Amino acid sequence: MKRKHSLHASRNAADFSARLVAETGATPSHLVRRFVGLEHPKEIVLAGSIPQGVGTEVSDVDLLVITDASQYGDRSPETQADVVYSGLVLGEESPVVLSTVALAAGVEIDFAVVDADRLAALIRRLSSESLLLTAPQIQLLSGVKSGWPLIEPDRTTPHAEGLTNDSLEIRCTVRYYVAALKALEDALAATQDDERLVWHLSRLCIERGFRAYFASVHHPHLGDKWLRFMSHHLRSPDDRKAARFRDVAQRGSELLMRGGGDPDRCDEHLRDVREWLDSLRGLLAEDLRYGVALRLSPQLDVTITS
Repeated sequence: MKRKHSLHASRNAADFSARLVAETGATPSHLVRRFVGLEHPKEIVLAGSIPQGVGTEVSDVDLLVITDASQYGDRSPETQADVVYSGLVLGEESPVVLSTVALAAGVEIDFAVVDADRLAALIRRLSSESLLLTAPQIQLLSGVKSGWPLIEPDRTTPHAEGLTNDSLEIRCTVRYYVAALKALEDALAATQDDERLVWHLSRLCIERGFRAYFASVHHPHLGDKWLRFMSHHLRSPDDRKAARFRDVAQRGSELLMRGGGDPDRCDEHLRDVREWLDSLRGLLAEDLRYGVALRLSPQLDVTITS
């Protein structure tokens, strides 16, 4: 049975490993050997909510186990007891080749076994303009880049070194901002016949706008934890961008809290959302790289009128 733990309070990789031993009686390497059957993986990286600072006492532990193809082909787990799920991931180019979920002393551990060569190839392709990342690829690359290395906690992993530029963050920022504009465009089209859809799409637009901002500050994958992360991020040390974001976040939160019910307010609300998106784009463009990327995106070369 799944239980509460203290792993979410970990301050760094070394602290996490010590807490993991206290909670489960096993090191990360031992858990990988026991449940996945790999003796000497190249890297073990803690990804997900714990290193992002938004974990809870019931958070899953997300471990990326990066290894050679020759190893995972001959793997032999020590036990099948306490394994909730284990299965191969289809797709010849997918870096993640195996997914296993297990309970270690009541703590849920989610293992993603990653082919090192396929991961390296995906990282090299980030410079390709034609590359369209999928959500699982964004999640993987984000975890590799910002997760905590557990085999050698004081050293950046080789694959993370390949992600030292901000190409992933720039791609995701543009992707989410374009998606926000698309939701706004759909909301405007729905004003004539579906008021409830208007309000739903406007909220979706704002959510995607927030995700664009978080991608620009090195968190391209937050999933449904973006709102919890916003509270965490607003407590970050003051700087000019953080101060500007507080203003944008407050306005965006006010727009999210608006309820439907008055059809006459739809047009006014969507104008406010459009103004909010413009202010968000101004904040993003304060970093020249993001400003250029947004300006050069053909998907943003549209005019949305309300």
